[in-house]
Amino acid sequence: MSRLLLEEYGLRQAHITLLREGENSVFRVDIPSGERYALRLHTAGRHHPAALDSELEWLDLLARNGAIPVPQPVRSVSGSWVASLRVPPAPSLLCTLLTWLEGEALPEGQEFTLTQAEQAGEVLGQLHTQAEQFRPPAVFERPHYDAPYFLASARQLQQNITTFVDRQRLDRLNVALPQMLRKLGPLNDIPGGFGLIHADVHPGNFLQQETGLALIDFDRCGWGPFLLDLANADLALEPEERAALITGYTRFRALPAGYEHPLKALRVLAMIDNLAFLSERPEELPFVLEALPVVETALVAAAGSS
Repeated sequence: MSRLLLEEYGLRQAHITLLREGENSVFRVDIPSGERYALRLHTAGRHHPAALDSELEWLDLLARNGAIPVPQPVRSVSGSWVASLRVPPAPSLLCTLLTWLEGEALPEGQEFTLTQAEQAGEVLGQLHTQAEQFRPPAVFERPHYDAPYFLASARQLQQNITTFVDRQRLDRLNVALPQMLRKLGPLNDIPGGFGLIHADVHPGNFLQQETGLALIDFDRCGWGPFLLDLANADLALEPEERAALITGYTRFRALPAGYEHPLKALRVLAMIDNLAFLSERPEELPFVLEALPVVETALVAAAGSS
């Protein structure tokens, strides 16, 4: 099937290597001329064609501007970003093709080093500078990372752990999270700006190149506070690495006075969202349950702070 989809891009002779399976199946595509691509099969059905098209419009703009190294989407022979293949009785399969970025994946399961944290900050500062200038076309569909989104994420987490956690603990979360969100206020008014964010910033979505870090996997990009990307990036960093992240960021984009307080609250939201995602995988449940008390403590503190 992947070969049939490659024909949608005029690539009939290619060596295809499966890299990973998950929400998307990703393949490396090597063609005889020496060019290399990344082929994504969107098997989870999480995004419909209009949302994928919007992701790639944004990614294409970033690639053409050249401020940060990102993969560039490739149009099909029909001129569209998204190719579709129907092989009955299976449903239509959506496919996108990206140029291949050279670089070394950061070690799995490890956090940023001091140097990498600073480089990640530089990438995010430049990304958000581009996002501030972006004016979406009339049709542009991406997720919104707002209060309803995080409340829904918390409900998903609770559903997945309800048989393992005392009901009173879940009730406390149900009270503390809305309290914190009310104190935080509308997420599009948070100091530091609001716009298109990557929304999945962690070491696994960076490649180490000779001149710094490249950013990949924009599958979750959407509308949210810029500080949310920083919150995701520094979830498990030590104070020194967190400071390096901010140092790199502010080389390209200033942060307002007092940004630390909303950043701390957004870090809690990022933790809840991350645990909700991981709780969908049975093999990750032990980690989720181990990390939950840390999230509970941070959430209660944020909900009660002035």
